[in-house]
Amino acid sequence: MSINAVVDVKPFKTMWKIKGGKIHATVKKELVSRFSPFLIQGESLMLISFSVTHSCGFEPVKYTEVLDGTLNPDYLVDVIGQIVEISHIEHINVNGKEAEKVSLELRNSDDERLPMVLWGKFTSDVSEAMQVRDEHSTVLVLRFAKIKKKEV
Repeated sequence: MSINAVVDVKPFKTMWKIKGGKIHATVKKELVSRFSPFLIQGESLMLISFSVTHSCGFEPVKYTEVLDGTLNPDYLVDVIGQIVEISHIEHINVNGKEAEKVSLELRNSDDERLPMVLWGKFTSDVSEAMQVRDEHSTVLVLRFAKIKKKEV
């Protein structure tokens, strides 16, 4: 069997012989404890009986696509940007339960702005990060965000 470059690995084939390069892998949460003893940073492994799928990592959306409604709100999105405005944490009643909420605005590298609201534990995490960073820039990386149109 010939050796294949990592860049040539595709999901449609099940037998590969790969040497060198870097492969990013995902292990399902329920299997982490089973595999963590074998996953040592800097070590090499021989993997047998695995599958290759299309990349599904962090893919930030364009702010304009969120703002103009191009994106389907049924899908979760990834967002990244510098926090340029942030409100104080608000304690509000939602469906009979108290919830924490913080409004903020992100800025991307094109100086476009994206308003958003964070709920629950995220509110204190982001507020604390902003206080620790003080006058320094704080970048927010958010995976699996829900798009919700602002009700007028």
